[in-house]
Amino acid sequence: MKVYWLSKHKPLKSQLRELNRLFDSAEVVYDENPFDDIRKIVKRFTESGAVDMVAVVPLSVLVKLNEEGIKPLIPRMRRCTEQEAEIRKGGVFYRFVRFARLKDIRVEVEDLCVR
Repeated sequence: MKVYWLSKHKPLKSQLRELNRLFDSAEVVYDENPFDDIRKIVKRFTESGAVDMVAVVPLSVLVKLNEEGIKPLIPRMRRCTEQEAEIRKGGVFYRFVRFARLKDIRVEVEDLCVR
C-alpha cells in the first residue's frame, strides 16, 4: 500500500519499519514541498493513490489538511540521551516512538488590546 510522506525530511529507518508493519510493506511516496498551496498538496496526495498520509509540517498546514478532511499520521518523538537518539535537532536528541492519527485541530486566537 502507498503511504504519502509530506515532509522536507526523509523518514527515519524506525519510521519506515513502523509504516511497513502498519501497512504491510508500505510504498512511501515522498512530497518534499510541505509549504506549498494546500490545494496542490491535496491534489498530489489524491493523484498519488496513497491510502494514508504522514505529515511533518507546520501547524498551519495541519489545520488546512484537517479542513480538507485529511487526518494524517503524525510521528511521535521523545527526547532522549545522545546514545539513544535517532536524530538531533537544535542540540536536543530525539527518538521515534510511534505514529498517532490527527483527529482534529483548531486554532483559536484572541486579539490583543491596543493601547
